[in-house]
This record gives sequence, structure tokens and C-alpha cells, in this order.
Amino acid sequence: MRIFRYLKQDPDRGIVYTRPKLIHENGIFTPEGPLLNGSADSSFADAPSKKSTLGQVYWFLGALIDWKSKTSTRVLDSSTDADCCSLVMFGKENSWLRDLLKELGIFMVNKPTPVQEDNTAAIALSGQGPTKRSRHYDISFYKFKEQVELKEMALEYVNTHENPADFFTKPLARTKFEYFRGIIMGGDLLQRHFLPQEVK
Repeated sequence: MRIFRYLKQDPDRGIVYTRPKLIHENGIFTPEGPLLNGSADSSFADAPSKKSTLGQVYWFLGALIDWKSKTSTRVLDSSTDADCCSLVMFGKENSWLRDLLKELGIFMVNKPTPVQEDNTAAIALSGQGPTKRSRHYDISFYKFKEQVELKEMALEYVNTHENPADFFTKPLARTKFEYFRGIIMGGDLLQRHFLPQEVK
């Protein structure tokens, strides 16, 4: 019912896709910023099952194209374990998106996909491999580590209060909800694109 009330009070809000900014160099137009980028995050030990919620979001040329929220299949031992699982999930979709872009031949993906992540331990593990405290991690952990080594993904630290994927992992206070909604869907004025012309 809360979701229906929210939709009823904001019927004019939606995602607006705008043209990417292009840079003209040597007679070639290239997009400003990364071709494909995203953000991954997780909650830890959600009640009552104590499983974690994994969240991720993807942008293509700055436009929102995909997002996911999923409960982990097992109880995870730490927030680092949870974030590694979120990165594994992100990596699977990242591989598919990169292959799709290559298949279409519209753009060749030749740079790593920048991924915002707020867990420094998970970022460190992507480079150094398992440690004594992480040796119990699921074998799928090695898949995301391999993607980092193959330069298909590049993890970038972002403060936990600035990580857009947090939007998909837990209930948020109103101000934080509206802040992340603005990042994901575009600024408030862009989201109000669907207002009747005379009201704008």
C-alpha cells in the first residue's frame, strides 16, 4: 500500500534519457565519460533470515539501463563477504552487457567498467586474492577477481553515503531516498518531464 500511495502522489515522475555529451577529437566523436559504469552494494544480516540484500545499478552513456535487488542465497559471515557477493552478481551482468555491446558493434568496449564500491576490504581482495579471513568465500568470488584482473571491471571507492546502489539494499530515510533517487533517475526537474506543458 505504501508503494501505491507513493506512485499516486508522484504520477508525473519518470526516468528521462538525454543525449550523451560528445567530444570531437581527430574527426571522431566520442562520448564524454565512461561508456558503461555502475555501482554495487549490499546490506548485512537482514532480519529475520540473516541473509543479505545485494543491490546494483548500471548506466550506459550516463543513462540508467539496469538495476537489481536480490537476497543472497546463503547467510554471509561479514559485510566484506556480502559486498564480494554483490560484486560477483554485478560482474555477471557486466559480462553480458559488454558482450552485447560488442555483438551490436555500435561501440567497442575496450576499457574496464568503473564500479563504485564502498567496502575497502572487498576492493583490496579483488587485487590480492583470498586471505585467512576470506578463504571460506564461495568459489564464485574468483570470478569477480578474474574480471578485475582481465580489466573488465575497475573498482572505485565511494563513500557509503554516496553509493547509489545503497538505494536497492535497505529502507532509507526520506532525505536519503530522495538523494539517491535524484542520482539514479536524474535531477528533480528532469524527473518531472511528464508534467503537462502548462504546469512546467
